[in-house]
Amino acid sequence: MTHKVSDLIRLAMRKFTHLDRFQHEVRLIISAVIGRSESWVFANHEYEVPEEQAQVIVSFIERRASHEPLAKILGRKNFWKFAFNTTQATLDPRPDSEILVEAVLSSFLDEKQPFRILELGVGTGCLIMSILLDRPNAIGIGVDLSAEALAVAGENLRHFELKERLLLVQADWLEAIGGSFDCIISNPPYIPSLEINELAPDVKDFDPLRALDGGADGLDYYRRFFKDCVPSMLTTNGKVFFECGIGQKEGVIEKSERSFLNFSNAYKDLQGIARVLEFCGG
Repeated sequence: MTHKVSDLIRLAMRKFTHLDRFQHEVRLIISAVIGRSESWVFANHEYEVPEEQAQVIVSFIERRASHEPLAKILGRKNFWKFAFNTTQATLDPRPDSEILVEAVLSSFLDEKQPFRILELGVGTGCLIMSILLDRPNAIGIGVDLSAEALAVAGENLRHFELKERLLLVQADWLEAIGGSFDCIISNPPYIPSLEINELAPDVKDFDPLRALDGGADGLDYYRRFFKDCVPSMLTTNGKVFFECGIGQKEGVIEKSERSFLNFSNAYKDLQGIARVLEFCGG
């Protein structure tokens, strides 16, 4: 038995009552399973999908109807100019985080300039790898406490052939990290603990809690970084870039005031909200 593309789209329409862009998502599901582009699926609604593939598509539709993120179902998420593997062990790459990539690249405009970068909480590796792929003479270290997350980052590292330029390390934040860096980046957990249950089901039920929970005020990881980071970790003109949550700018800056770092810039999203904060050595 076969199923037309149009039949599968109608099924998704009935199931995806919580989605505004259900047709886009079901086309992505169909295209991933049958190995065709989304535009091909859009133009071929009468195509008959073989039974085995149709069963996979229906199972994916059911999973998405239960709020499981599409990236978790397909195992891939587009970010910056690339697509990264993602699993239940990693935070899904998000468009807001591209602001951090833009901020770093704007600080290292010379594409041939060598520099050394450290990412704390590397997850999928989408941040540091996007930067390295745009700056071919840069090298880096990506740190994560989770062995499962590092396994996903390792898959992405091998896919993008970055083994000679990126070292992945299992460690707890700055623990066991030595040397000086031109750039330190992080998208740390910044959701206040009591707000976790208020998040959308797509997030709270499928992203790892350790990648979301930033403690009582959401600022635990910033507090810890500013306490533990020492001047020798940054080169003379080195910079630190943090992603932060809505309304957290002043709180993060306040936590930096007893450190050697000085706030230097804020990068805003399209709604004018400060999403990335830049610090430099004093």
